[in-house]
This record gives sequence, C-alpha cells and structure tokens, in this order.
Amino acid sequence: MIIQGKIPVTWNTDDYENSKYSSHPNPYRGFTASNTAQNKKMNLDVHICYDVHENIKKCVNGFGLNNTAIQLQKYLPGDYLPFHSDTYATYKKHYNIDSDEKVVRIIVFLHDSLPGQQLWIKDKVYTGLAGDYFGWTDDTQHMAANLGSSARYNLQITGTAIF
Repeated sequence: MIIQGKIPVTWNTDDYENSKYSSHPNPYRGFTASNTAQNKKMNLDVHICYDVHENIKKCVNGFGLNNTAIQLQKYLPGDYLPFHSDTYATYKKHYNIDSDEKVVRIIVFLHDSLPGQQLWIKDKVYTGLAGDYFGWTDDTQHMAANLGSSARYNLQITGTAIF
C-alpha cells in the first residue's frame, strides 16, 4: 500500500538545516539489503537527528498513527540507501508491537525536491514539494538517494495503524 498526500508547511529552513545530524555507525542496521562489495564502495549513508524542532513536530499528529517515532534525515550529495525492506526489529521491541498492527513508514519532504534527489517505493520514483509525503506499510521495498548537488532533508515518521 502506497500512502501519499500533502500537509501544511509549519517549519522553515533553519528548523532542519541547523539541527545536529550524525552518521549511523552501522549503515546496514534494521533493514534487509545486500552487504555486498559493490555497496561498500559507495556512500551507503544517511545522517539522522532525533532532536526534531517543535515547528516540524506539529505535523506528526495529523497522520493518526500510534507508537510514533520520528527523526530528521539528511542525505549529502552522493549518499544513498539501496533498495531494501525494513525489519523494524528495534522499533517493534521498543513499542511491544502486536502482530495484527501494521507498521507504517512515512517520509515528509521538508523542502522542494531538487534534481537528483530520489525516493523510490517499489518501482516508482517520488519527488515533490515541501509538505508532500509518501509512505508504505510493513516490508515494502524502497530506496533513497541524493544524486544531486545539494543536501536532501526529510522527516521520517514510523508508527502503527490497524487497517
């Protein structure tokens, strides 16, 4: 299931660009992707920040999700995450997720997409304007990349819903 829509922009550029991002020490965490020699030669990375500005947090409640976890993401030029499906193992353990609950992942664009900034869900690429969001449930294949020349910023929301 693909989820998409538009929310009002309640933030400004400083609310995400000036946040303190860090690179994850294990780029293969929490998802199924091949740990191949080819991937090791590339920028398998995304920079994350859990200290999300209040102006950005305002939009999270509108999605009607339970057990919500959020993070800012920053992809520098050349950063990418290959096609994969998330396992949500840490998330499910932390929130004691039942098997009848579907895990939902939503990506909110914090700025207008620039050339080379990509979000793929299944076999389709998604671009958009600030406030556009795209998402999926459970183990849907997806990938993200920044093949452009400027940083790519988005908000990642993970939650549960019963469909």
